Amino acid sequence: MDLADNKCAACKRRPNLVEAIRKMFKDVPDAEKVLIDVKGLFKIEDLKNSGMQWWRL
Repeated sequence: MDLADNKCAACKRRPNLVEAIRKMFKDVPDAEKVLIDVKGLFKIEDLKNSGMQWWRL
């Protein structure tokens, strides 16, 4: 599955890798990207600093 063509990516097992996730998106401003943290594995501070929109379940 190629996530490069998506503006939204769901990730459930990649803690502390916000920068790696950012590279999976196509080349659009960070404010247009949405990260869904299904398992709550990302640090909230990292999510806030990423510039991306994010949801945490």
